[in-house]
Amino acid sequence: MPATIQKVTLFFEGRQHGWTESYWFASASGLHTGTFDPTRALCKARAQLLGSECKIKAFRISTEGTGPDALLKYEEFITAPLKGGSVGAPVFPSAAEEDVALQVRFENSERNAHKLTFLRGIWDAVETQHGKYTPFDEWNKRFALYRALLVDEPWGWWGVQSKVKKPLVSAVQGADDIVTFTTLGDLFAAGEIGTRGSLRISGVNEGHSVLNSVHLVQATATNGAKTLKRLAIGHNVVGGMVSRVTKGFIKFASCDDQKIVERKAGAPLLESRGRQRARARA
Repeated sequence: MPATIQKVTLFFEGRQHGWTESYWFASASGLHTGTFDPTRALCKARAQLLGSECKIKAFRISTEGTGPDALLKYEEFITAPLKGGSVGAPVFPSAAEEDVALQVRFENSERNAHKLTFLRGIWDAVETQHGKYTPFDEWNKRFALYRALLVDEPWGWWGVQSKVKKPLVSAVQGADDIVTFTTLGDLFAAGEIGTRGSLRISGVNEGHSVLNSVHLVQATATNGAKTLKRLAIGHNVVGGMVSRVTKGFIKFASCDDQKIVERKAGAPLLESRGRQRARARA
């Protein structure tokens, strides 16, 4: 039985800001509850890279490509203290500023696809000289655990697997303003007729057409589709190309912590306005 691909989103909270990180998991069971333990293991490993002012406060699991089936679980994960200190007491690492992030590059096994992820809430001690990445032994040990979990277990990302681009032959607007078009060559497999997806059309009428955009469509033939929304295109359609991008699950095969970057953080997540922390006023 093929694996069910699930999207796992982690919800983070910092001093005044919140953010999310998403990972995809190839589930053998297809059950949301069956992904609880792998997700908790990921949360524990990721939390060890957080400063003490930050935490993971919840995670959400949903099945990729289906209707609204998300399961939200409130559980908190925090970093473990460092050993040592002036009197041997545990020391908790302090977090870097909210907009500081560590850029991490993931690659597939063929090394022909990659994904960049930006880890916020990292230790202040690994960011020096206004943006230089300076990992040290304890950080490297914890990052190695995070890397090993993602690479060794069935984690990955939802990315581009194939691209097809064909010349546009015709586009006809029906009485209901639904546009049906055909291409020179196949965009869809025979088993995909009747399915829905998105296509990008470009270059029609030298760029001067409302067709030049991304459209939600339903496949009507291996070389044809119709728009799901009404569209007024006029009578003269000249030239153009139709592109289809197919996405799917791509397994993490490598994980490289690269450099410090700046990524703007947002407001606290999963909180109503009345429950969010008061912000300092000028």
